[in-house]
Amino acid sequence: LDILRIDGRLEFASSVDTQLAVDTILVAPQGQLSIGSSQRPIADHVAARVVFVADGGIDATWDPHQLSRGLLAHGQVEMYGKEVTPYVALGSDLLAGASELVLASVPTNWEVGDRLVLTGTHYDYSNNQDEELEILAIRGNVVDVDADPELPGQQPLAYNHVTPDGDDGANPADPMNLSPDGDLLNVYVANVSRNVVLISETPEINEHRGHVMFVHNQDVDIKNVGFYGLGRTDKRNPINDPRLDADGKLIENTGLNPQGRYSVHFHRAGTSYDNQPGWVSGSAIVDSPGWGLVNHESYVHAHNNVAFQVTGASFVTEFGNEIGSFEGNLSINNAGSGDGLEDRS
Repeated sequence: LDILRIDGRLEFASSVDTQLAVDTILVAPQGQLSIGSSQRPIADHVAARVVFVADGGIDATWDPHQLSRGLLAHGQVEMYGKEVTPYVALGSDLLAGASELVLASVPTNWEVGDRLVLTGTHYDYSNNQDEELEILAIRGNVVDVDADPELPGQQPLAYNHVTPDGDDGANPADPMNLSPDGDLLNVYVANVSRNVVLISETPEINEHRGHVMFVHNQDVDIKNVGFYGLGRTDKRNPINDPRLDADGKLIENTGLNPQGRYSVHFHRAGTSYDNQPGWVSGSAIVDSPGWGLVNHESYVHAHNNVAFQVTGASFVTEFGNEIGSFEGNLSINNAGSGDGLEDRS
């Protein structure tokens, strides 16, 4: 589809595979989009996918502000995938050559074929040591992995993943000794596979990427959802917002890098505790050129999410007056522009 406008209620089936290929979804203020619910999440054995497709660049004559291509929701949105433990600490350190992970606890609903990210523990920006793995087998808290599914056979880990020094002994931030084991640091394994997916069909072309914006609305409940290859704002480069002339037409050489086109974005829904908060939990945001989950002048709770390969910050309050919470979120492998702190002021 080119454009799907929802004025009523669109509900995805929860017990069979579904896929919607679309350029732009607009949920009107009275509309409802339901991809699973708290009472009936998308079932464990099936998948629900929204694929944002692109037939060339955005038509600036029709959409000079370049807001289309993605999900724009003024109305209610709920998305519930199967419950997945987003990340688990390692139970023991790992050395290069290993192909078995021993986890500190048994994760929920990790399955063969899932994509894992094992956090690197040696700082060398020119040689990132996070490793992407595929589950080959899982037995309780023991996971057999393949570190490179593109190569034949089971490939072992390329790097050591060892808890950094200084993690033993008393915790200066815990004077009451509530954590007597002194475990301040852990090596984590994140699972970024979800069965409810929003994904760009051709993320390698930046202007073909979709984005998700909840506009002046936070009647949003998202749990266990994967956001892959989304977002068009590129934080590696200076912002270049669209500017219109007196006739409402895009001025040449503007709109080259608009702000506000992020992977998951709550946009000016209001900062009053009298409002209902938006929720995003247990979800995965992977591959974004500029910010991951953004609270912009809204009331949002973001708990136990994972972000991987996000340029700029993974979890952001944009303006300074936002309310809500960020708790238990894990951010792995962020990149910056390389500019100095005040270079763009």
